[in-house]
This record gives sequence, C-alpha cells and structure tokens, in this order.
Amino acid sequence: MRYLFFGITMILVLGAKAQDIHFSQFYDSPVNLNPATVGDFDGSYRFVGNFRRQWASISSNPFRTTSFSVDAHDFLKLRNLGLGVVFFQDIAGDSRLQNLRGNLALSYRIRLSKDSVHALAFGPKIGFNQYSLDYSNLRFGDQFNGHRYDPNLPTSQNFGAEKSIALPLGAGVLYSYQDKELREAKIGFAIDNISEQSKNFLFGGGGIIQRRYTAHAQIVFPFRPNWYAEPFALYMKQGVYQQFNIGSNVRYDMDPRKYNYRAVFAGASTRVGDAANLTAGLYYGAWKFGLSYDINYSRLTAASNYRGGAEIAVIYIMPAMLPKRVKYKYCPDYL
Repeated sequence: MRYLFFGITMILVLGAKAQDIHFSQFYDSPVNLNPATVGDFDGSYRFVGNFRRQWASISSNPFRTTSFSVDAHDFLKLRNLGLGVVFFQDIAGDSRLQNLRGNLALSYRIRLSKDSVHALAFGPKIGFNQYSLDYSNLRFGDQFNGHRYDPNLPTSQNFGAEKSIALPLGAGVLYSYQDKELREAKIGFAIDNISEQSKNFLFGGGGIIQRRYTAHAQIVFPFRPNWYAEPFALYMKQGVYQQFNIGSNVRYDMDPRKYNYRAVFAGASTRVGDAANLTAGLYYGAWKFGLSYDINYSRLTAASNYRGGAEIAVIYIMPAMLPKRVKYKYCPDYL
C-alpha cells in the first residue's frame, strides 16, 4: 500500500501537473477561491477556517488540508476597499508532500446602480508557496536484502531537491446582485499562477506551476416562507486537468433578525466523475458552521471503498462597528 500511495503522490506532483488543492465547500473558503471576494460580506471583519481530511481508507497518513483567512470590509474605513490574507497548508501521504502557502489579496467594489443592487469587484493577489518532501517514511525495492526490508541499505533513488519556493500571482473579478426580496447571485472568475513559475523540485526538474482558471457561481432565492434554495457551480482548469462541481444547499431561517440570526441548511453536490458530497450546517448569530463528506465513486473505489474525505468550515463575521456616541452636556433651561 505504501508503494501505491507513493506512486499516486508522484503522479500528482510530477507527470500529472495536477490541480492545486481545493475544498468541497469552496463557497465557504472565499479568499482561496477568488481575490475579488475579499470584503464581500456585511460586517467589519470575516474570519474563515477550513479543514479537510481525505483518503484515510488508502493511506496510513491521510491527506490533510488546513486553511485560515481574515479579510476586512472597507479596510481602514476606505469605502469599497477590501484587504485579506490567507494561510494554507496541505500535507499528502507517506512522503508528507507539503504545500505551505500564504496570500495577500486586495479588492475594490464598484456599485453599478444607485440602489446598490448590482456591484462589480476586482482585485489582485500575491502569494508565497513552499513545497517540501520527506523521504524518511518511504521504502524502495533496493532496500530489501532478499529476506526483509532494511532501512539502513542505501537506495539508488534520487529525487533531487527537498524544497522549492514560488511567488505566484493571481487576479479575479466578481459580479454580485441582491434585491429587496433577498434574492442573490454571485458570479466570479479568477486566474492563479499567472506567471507560471518553475518548480525546481523532484528529480531536479524544471516543472511549471501551470495557470489555474476558476469560474464559480452561486444563486440564492426563496421558494417558500423562510425557505431558500442555494444552487452553486464551480469549474476549474489547470493544464490538461479540469474539475466541475455542481449542487445545491437548502436553508431554513428560524430567526431572520440580523443580530439574532438562526438558520439550518443541508445539501448535496457532485464533483463530476469523482465524488458525491453531502453537506449540513447552521448559522448562529455571526457564526456559520458547515460539515461535509465526500463519497468517492471514481475508478479509485477499489482502494477507497467509496470513502472520500470529511471537511469542516467555520466562519465568523464581526458586525460593523457603530459610531461612537458624542456626549453632550445639557444646560438647564433657566440659564
């Protein structure tokens, strides 16, 4: 099994030039999704945490993906300006292939109508990526002495550098719509790794971090009192690889008051050709909690036994600060 997973890891890193990591609840990891989503919320600051654990049925060291971001709406009280930072760590398999990433993103929103129903946002981002690999848990055929595995035997396998650093650039645009009937629509497009920097990593090769193109959309509309449908779609393409997600959540508002908001939601989606995803969660005031699980149905099912990955998303939005009250001294009427 170690050979199987080492092989899979090598394919993903080398010949495949596979896609960057991603979340099934991509709509709840906005800064990772598109820099134009920075500041696109009702409040002062937004804190987002995401964690994903997958392929536990295949590897003794399941893939683990962790992300944390914070972004500001009207940063430094500059109207329509958003600023966000996101940190990302992905660790994969027995080789502990690690992608450590930090991004700084800006956005600027333009109101397309006087009633603010239509808006357009755009923005750039700059990142720092470090890739690393740990050989200590890997076993190779020439380390078997004819009777058993001997970790002290030298190996002819040489994978070159153990670390590689890149400074990728990205940009995105987002169109938003929201009316008085609480109908919403968000459509975005983003490009990552614009400069296509080389990744001098394994085998000393000059692999390229290819551009990733992302298109995403989400619609919210009521269909019964306090009931809302939230269909969404995601398309990503990187090199010869592509991914298409489509699905919907259904939300029920138990208490729609702004500062006492209570709601529950559940939904299903599919990553076409790969996995089905089930999601459930709740809103509690300024908090949102989401839990999802992927059910693998690709050709890997012989090894995965249909088990994919569990994912958690947590969002906290700090309400907009009220202006400070000005204290006045009142004089008596008879003065």
